[in-house]
Amino acid sequence: MHILRHLFVFILAGLMMPALKAQERIQDDPNTTVGKLENGLTYYLRHNTENKGCADFYIIHNVGALQEEDNQNGLAHFLEHMAFNGTERYPDKTILNFLEKDGVRFGYNVNAYTSRTETVYNISAVPQARESFVDSVLFILHDWSCAISCEEDALNAERGVIREEWRRKDEPRVVMADLQNNLIYGGSKHTKRNVLGTLDIINGFKRQEILDFYHKWYRPDLQAIAIVGDINVEDMEKRVKEIFSKIPAQQNPAQKETYAIPAQDGPIFEHMLHPMIKVNTLKIIHKQPYPSREMRGTMEFYKDLALRNVVTEILKERFTRVTAKEGCPAKHIALVTSKLSSDFYTSLFTISPKKENLQEECLALYAKELKRALDHGFSADELQAAKFQASKRATNGNGEETVKNGEWIKSCLEHFLRGEALISPAQKKEYQAMMIAEATAEDVFAYMHKMFKDSEKIYSYTIEQKKKDLLPSAERMKEILAQAEAAPTSPEYPEFAKINLDVTYDN
Repeated sequence: MHILRHLFVFILAGLMMPALKAQERIQDDPNTTVGKLENGLTYYLRHNTENKGCADFYIIHNVGALQEEDNQNGLAHFLEHMAFNGTERYPDKTILNFLEKDGVRFGYNVNAYTSRTETVYNISAVPQARESFVDSVLFILHDWSCAISCEEDALNAERGVIREEWRRKDEPRVVMADLQNNLIYGGSKHTKRNVLGTLDIINGFKRQEILDFYHKWYRPDLQAIAIVGDINVEDMEKRVKEIFSKIPAQQNPAQKETYAIPAQDGPIFEHMLHPMIKVNTLKIIHKQPYPSREMRGTMEFYKDLALRNVVTEILKERFTRVTAKEGCPAKHIALVTSKLSSDFYTSLFTISPKKENLQEECLALYAKELKRALDHGFSADELQAAKFQASKRATNGNGEETVKNGEWIKSCLEHFLRGEALISPAQKKEYQAMMIAEATAEDVFAYMHKMFKDSEKIYSYTIEQKKKDLLPSAERMKEILAQAEAAPTSPEYPEFAKINLDVTYDN
């Protein structure tokens, strides 16, 4: 039943034509009210009945760890913690106590996160029955915008909390992520801002230093309020204007810099070694630029995504079949294409050798099979199977009658921070399915070269540090890749079982 449903969606999408030209801006959702106050603050309001009688309240800051000076490393995240430790209207931890009286609990309904690029606070599932309580929630967002206290005693108490969080990052999974991130972002400020900062700064920064960061960057022109749920939009807009218009615009605000990531000077060959790493894998990362902000609100954005997904499905199937062959040196080959913030698309091969002495053979296998695909392309059956799988993934859950508040909030966030079209999750899926259905063999083959031949490349083995002598040198890896590039390939197209579309009915 599920296969037929996804197949129907895929076929239907092929019959539909987008109403927009590829580079024309997609119209934002007409049922979401978007406004901007004179002080520069943006707001998003939408009625949604997914959670009757409740709404989600967010404040989004277009600022993160990248805005920190060297003496502030880690303070964007520390400031996020301080938002729950006292504001002008709610001293000490009275915010949390106040909210819990109405069943809005910290960690469940109240939370926040900080990244290199943004800081977001949320109060979710807020009951709408009492107007006074709703106003209080709005005033909490107001205080997070401009009135966090950062009192000395609270700062010192929170240092211990951050130290414990800092220590927990020494886990194999986190260590691996940091090592990989440093390879991908090599030479940029991103490698010097891990969000948690350093213990030296956490232990020793002065109150004025975190206040300097706060007052410089937490300001209306870099903030958005997003409220989605069972609300009266017109009434909520009046409340937002009344409460947030009183925040003064900052005079002569600091320019928010864009931190460029240097282009690679050729492929990178660098192993990821650490005493805590127990896995033995080969990782090959292909980096491609993420679409420009101007492109993200157009159909071209969804076409780009669709072609990447189809190419990925073709190669995933190819390499899965390769590992099933007798004598294959790899026991598992995974390929994942994903966006890394709004900086890159990355296509990551993770190859696990059957034995530790088969490291070089796994690299040679990858190079040979990828070259085969780039040389000879794919069959019509491969393309159709890949388009079917890509469409199935894209349309998973499509057609739901209700959209969760959080999904609408995410659309608002992506619109504010990254310039994507403000549309429903269902519409995003529909656009992806249409672009997948329309993808031609020529388009897909061109993207295969774009993603894997024309990309920046990183080759890295991961292994426990004491076993590093098992790994090939950079010179040996280059030699293996050069040999594969020079060797001729012949086409090998996998065969697929035909899908039987006959329908029978019981009498």
